[in-house]
Amino acid sequence: MKNNTIAVLGGDRNTRYAERLRGLGYDIVNIQLVEYRSGVLELGKKHELDHPERFDLLIFADETAVECVGEFVRETSMDPTDFDQTITVALGESVADRLRSLPIHSDVIPAKSDSATAFESISAYLGGEEALNGLTVLLVAAVETSAIPAAELRKAGCLVYTLKFSTLLGIDLSAMNRMKALVIGGGVDQVFFSSTLDVFERGVLKERGFDLFAGGATAVCADELTKAALEESGVESQNIEVLR
Repeated sequence: MKNNTIAVLGGDRNTRYAERLRGLGYDIVNIQLVEYRSGVLELGKKHELDHPERFDLLIFADETAVECVGEFVRETSMDPTDFDQTITVALGESVADRLRSLPIHSDVIPAKSDSATAFESISAYLGGEEALNGLTVLLVAAVETSAIPAAELRKAGCLVYTLKFSTLLGIDLSAMNRMKALVIGGGVDQVFFSSTLDVFERGVLKERGFDLFAGGATAVCADELTKAALEESGVESQNIEVLR
């Protein structure tokens, strides 16, 4: 079978997809390199979410962070319309889609998932970079990545606060180097993305020197939202029907 070796991210999270793909005749390469620990917000940090109107800009970096905020809203019976009092930025359409389910409206949705595009989109919405000077910003993220325009905002004169809901415990460097050799050597034909969380994890790996597409592999995904998230990160993909 042509293109029969497919890499699957996420370990246990994507076991059912890996089993189904194997049943369809693919050879599976499991890539489980990134380990997270969910964080517990301190009382002072919860206060920041309790009063979003204290900030001029509220930036949601990823879907995992949005889910954590959703849990906070449900636990505290907070009114999601409180977020309407500040300018809300979603770093990607997939993040904006999760926010809509709370429901929280996104004022700014950058077209690409990189810090330069995010900064330009925010500046344009406000009418120019000079309008950023003196603004207070709250960044809400699972973990910090280079897609978050924190440095650019600080340089423009913003006072930036960060809420992180997870801690990146580490990456198995030995396993990553083995996987890099396999990928660069052409041992992986396709990389499967089951969800936008896989897209996020791919970005974490790339920032640490592991490009899943370095050997010429192509991307396949499970749904349109994941396809859109890949496109925002500069990766073209094809849908593949795995689970029925």
